[in-house]
Amino acid sequence: MQLLKTAESSIHNQAPQNHAIFESDGSSTAHYSMMQAAEVLTPDVQMPLSVRTATLTYEYDHVNQQLNKIVVAPTSYTQIALSYGNQAWINSLRSTHDDYVYIKFSQALDPRPYSTRLFSAHPHEQIVCVTGQCQNVSLWRGDDGFYYAYGSQNESIEYVIAVHSTFLESNYFQLDDRDPIKTVIEDYYREDKGYKLTADRDQVIPKLSDCDNYQDWCEKLYEQRAGVCWHRALAVAEKIKSLGVEHNYRVRIVGIDNNHQVIEILNYGAWIPVELSGGDNYTLDYSQVPIAQQAPAEETEESAESKTNEIEKSRKAQLKSLLLNSISPAQCESVESLTVLIENPDHKRVMIVANQVDRVANALLKKYATDQHIFYIDTAQLLSVKKETVRIDQDGNPLIETKTPIEKFLDEKSPHKIVMIDIRKTNLTAQQLTALNTCFDDKKRTINGAAIPDNITVVALTDQLPTDASLLSRQDVVVRMREIPCEAIQLTEDCRCHEIDLRGYPDWKKALFGRVKLDQNKMVWMKSEFVILCESLCDSTESIRTTLSHFPENERAKINYYFAQAKARGYFDYHGYKIPIAENISFRLNGQKSDFSLFPSVVFSRDMTIELISEKSFLINTYTFDRLLHEKTITDEVYAEQFGIIAWWREYAPEENLQLFITGPLSESQWWCLFSEAQEHHVTLHLLLAKGVSLPENINKIEVKAKKSAVSVAARSSVIVTNNPAVITEKLLAKNKYATVIDVEDYSFQDLFYRIHYEKHDGQFSNFFIEKSDILKKLEQGETVILKGECSADLLAYMQTILLPNKPYLEINCEQCFFTGKLIVVIEDPHLKSQPEHYEGEWSWLGNTNPVCYVDSAQLPKKIVESYHEQDHSVDISLDEANATAFLENRKRILFGILRSKAMVQLIGDTGVGKSRLMKALKKDNADCCSIFHEMDEFEQWAADKSDKVKILFIDESNIDNQHYTLFNPLKEGGSHVILHKGKLFSLDENHKVVFARNPNEYGGGRVKQKLFADGSIPELHFSDFSRAYIYHAILKPIFDAAEIKVSEEIFKEDCKVFIDAYLSHDKKMTVRELQQMVLRYCLAQKSHQTPFATGLYCALFTKKLDETAEKF
Repeated sequence: MQLLKTAESSIHNQAPQNHAIFESDGSSTAHYSMMQAAEVLTPDVQMPLSVRTATLTYEYDHVNQQLNKIVVAPTSYTQIALSYGNQAWINSLRSTHDDYVYIKFSQALDPRPYSTRLFSAHPHEQIVCVTGQCQNVSLWRGDDGFYYAYGSQNESIEYVIAVHSTFLESNYFQLDDRDPIKTVIEDYYREDKGYKLTADRDQVIPKLSDCDNYQDWCEKLYEQRAGVCWHRALAVAEKIKSLGVEHNYRVRIVGIDNNHQVIEILNYGAWIPVELSGGDNYTLDYSQVPIAQQAPAEETEESAESKTNEIEKSRKAQLKSLLLNSISPAQCESVESLTVLIENPDHKRVMIVANQVDRVANALLKKYATDQHIFYIDTAQLLSVKKETVRIDQDGNPLIETKTPIEKFLDEKSPHKIVMIDIRKTNLTAQQLTALNTCFDDKKRTINGAAIPDNITVVALTDQLPTDASLLSRQDVVVRMREIPCEAIQLTEDCRCHEIDLRGYPDWKKALFGRVKLDQNKMVWMKSEFVILCESLCDSTESIRTTLSHFPENERAKINYYFAQAKARGYFDYHGYKIPIAENISFRLNGQKSDFSLFPSVVFSRDMTIELISEKSFLINTYTFDRLLHEKTITDEVYAEQFGIIAWWREYAPEENLQLFITGPLSESQWWCLFSEAQEHHVTLHLLLAKGVSLPENINKIEVKAKKSAVSVAARSSVIVTNNPAVITEKLLAKNKYATVIDVEDYSFQDLFYRIHYEKHDGQFSNFFIEKSDILKKLEQGETVILKGECSADLLAYMQTILLPNKPYLEINCEQCFFTGKLIVVIEDPHLKSQPEHYEGEWSWLGNTNPVCYVDSAQLPKKIVESYHEQDHSVDISLDEANATAFLENRKRILFGILRSKAMVQLIGDTGVGKSRLMKALKKDNADCCSIFHEMDEFEQWAADKSDKVKILFIDESNIDNQHYTLFNPLKEGGSHVILHKGKLFSLDENHKVVFARNPNEYGGGRVKQKLFADGSIPELHFSDFSRAYIYHAILKPIFDAAEIKVSEEIFKEDCKVFIDAYLSHDKKMTVRELQQMVLRYCLAQKSHQTPFATGLYCALFTKKLDETAEKF
């Protein structure tokens, strides 16, 4: 069947002033009066409306030297099921106030064998119904977005379309500010460059024959900003196409009212009309029939058809109410009302919005903690905790727990339990917040991969309503909580006061409750005096005030929070052991500053460097401070704790001063702990302070000028500070050809040097041993190792002794282990802006042994990122299965094409565009030539694979991870292909590949720019959205296959076009999950309805954006 015959029109080049348009008589859409063509049914429509008549294009005929205007014919058609409406139904639309504008068109149809292109109001319209006696008419939609009717001779058609008001209100301002198309349009509108809304009839525009070529003529048309509408539309369209092939498909010219032309711009699946205006054309308006003049409905008995329409309208209202009520806010006046709401068996997912989240949380803890039926997740640690943790049973015995605390809680038997989660961004990372969405799923709720039973209510606490529609839409109820008054304990005048001195220990919980230590391979809890006190007072009615002193001042807020939460629960939870809190006990933190004058005078020397330090001195900083308190040893596979440096010195040299070289500032609590320990063990200190380190203000001190030691500086190890480690390392490699280079950003001290291994059996430990890393082994074998990059503060702190210029060593198992190799550390200081005369950084204590090398990056060559941009597949409206297969295979082809010459690639795109799906498809369909490994957890399996297959390590959401991934730098061009992982060096072959998937960094939400990609050497593959065919066959059709609904697949496929349109055209990107939920609701509605309801308009009910209601909160 030939559905459309198109005709061409010539634009001759002989016009004396402006080019003239000569139309041929072959056009299938004749000139018409719009007053007769359409009627706006929706009342009070303020926006101007026009009629779209065709998609147009222009082609230059080089032979005949003329420009041809061509009506773009569809390449494929999809038949549309007809829905019929009567006059009563049309009248009802004249008083309907919803989110749609309804327009009725009347049009005469061309005789066979031609089809008629129907009038259009907007590219995203939907035909709701056909009225009249159109029994011999079939309706089709072309891939150009227009509807087509095919009827018999002398047939006419009357039909009603619906356009969502958001589409009618759209304009080019909605384009992203970085979109080059927006830049072109804004530039064209500039009045200072000559733009006027109406063309000047006397202004001569450029002639095509006078220009070098067609493109030159279009550019001159653009720069002149004159001419009639088609000149302007053509000029801007060609300007946009000149931006690159990736923008060609995003612009098209559309005929309006058969006497005007505009352009339409594709923006994330939605076409936006852009009016450029031109000559004195007259845009004829739609007529709008006043209410008083509406034709009365026939006074006859309602037909079955009318009843069906009423049922459908009722169904529409019910569905809208269902969607909106699920997130309607409620106001809670008291904790009692809140508990009633939470205990409602229909409320499995509750969100509480409160100004004082902590008070609400503590009130609920107090209500439910007695029966231990509530679990509160208020820190990231509770989600990231590893499977094996230390737990203390109620007999006080420590043991290893193989389940996480949340898993244990989920397994406990109880009629009703609560998981309460503080979802404020200050408590959880962006990645954890995203992962928590599974807690609120309709079915198969999970948390950290563990299933949430049906008897559990998940309560989300926040201080402001989230903007994440996906999270909001999952809630059964959302409530606002009124302010809860703060409870205060009334203490009697004769209350007993008790002081707990934490002695400045950095880990205040260990100091307060007692350490769990490993001794002779057995865990022992050293229960503190405070725990003994609490247990002895659990049944006491006596008023007691407990004051904590000498705690880490920077932990004050955290300690106050911890005590308030414990008071609400009625107990302290320490590794699972419940320490009771008496009803009349109160806690306070001492607000007075520590009085260091209570300690004996201390001898000190200032501005010390390594040249002034003797070999008997111990290097101490804020990270290695614990060495002063206790040491760990392993002997014959047995782990034991030994005295720390202070207690050991008392036994080793009781008559000598203990020299401590303090290389960095200590906290006030650490100073207090140091002096307390020294006083307790009767040790006299001589403190050697590096530059920038000062003693507490009120300490009694005696300054001694240090003498230069006899240490000779051989500089076997060295530190270089620079703003560009890559350049400095390249120079070092010229002199140290066989050096091993490691990028340090993602490594811990244990990764680089050594770690302690052990075995566990029945909660007991055995077979302890120390495993040296491959890096340390190379140093011991006399080789050179270069560590480069932005080092973490703790890594640098633990590395201090290994960087000593003379006799560098590591403290392993309480022994100094020396090596003969050379270690060079190239430290990145991003704040270094020029070459300094003297470096005043944290490594100044090394004296003259650490050079500073500033690199002028402006003199370095700029690298251009190799970037591939996928075309926008949303313009292809075909739903053929072959197209779905071709879409996926094309992605595979592009990916493998990049990996043929590169070891790494970035997949970049919005959420839900198929980055992870591509990996799943490769694993399923290409297992014969490709192996997929996921995340760093499977690094060793990936690295150990020596097959000839392409071995892909897939790292998803890479820019949310707290890693720079510079460990993969050796895979870059010219790299060694040797990677350090958990202390071992792995040699990789040319088939080891890494694929990183991420959202654009502009997404925010904790996404960061990572150093691995900073040099631009790793290609970027930018994904657009799925093709429509792929969405249907891979995502939506499986739902249809499983749902067993009453409609045929043909109707389902047609309805899915509405859903797919909504998915591709949402201003705020809809997720794949939301699309699936939309179709699931549709299937549920079809199954619950006695007869399949009419399609088209009613499908659009399910595409309502759930976050629109958030603005009403």
